[in-house]
Amino acid sequence: MRLVPVAAATLAALRRPGTAVVPQAIPPLLPLPLCSRAAGSLVRLRMHICLCASVFGVAHGEYEPASELFRVLSAPLRLAIIDRLTAGPAAVHALVAASGESQPLISQHLRVLRAAKLIRVQTRGRERVYSLTDEHVAHIVTDAIRHTREPGTDQEENIS
Repeated sequence: MRLVPVAAATLAALRRPGTAVVPQAIPPLLPLPLCSRAAGSLVRLRMHICLCASVFGVAHGEYEPASELFRVLSAPLRLAIIDRLTAGPAAVHALVAASGESQPLISQHLRVLRAAKLIRVQTRGRERVYSLTDEHVAHIVTDAIRHTREPGTDQEENIS
């Protein structure tokens, strides 16, 4: 996709597929002027918000790792596994007993957590013991669980 600054944008450039208009600077919010020459011609709008860049001046790429972390933690069973591992290392059979889920399902979720480098595994004989890589994720999960259990978090706030 080609990015064309608004100051240099022409009707020909705007008509090409795969071209996005990027303002050079975000102007103050004013009424949007709408210009149309004739039926079938291109309608031009003065852009106030750039959809191709962050409004806050920070690239969205900086948030990708955190977004991926929350995607991995989005499954309730993975949260339960992390919560159980905050107490200490546990073997697969202990995680199965604590959750009440099947061993293949627990193993599948453990594989996702391992791929995200949130947990590590040690083999002790025929037993695989899982533990947290560090305590940062334990704090996130514990705080999230604590927050949802607080009174009033499930009710909408009335603003009068």
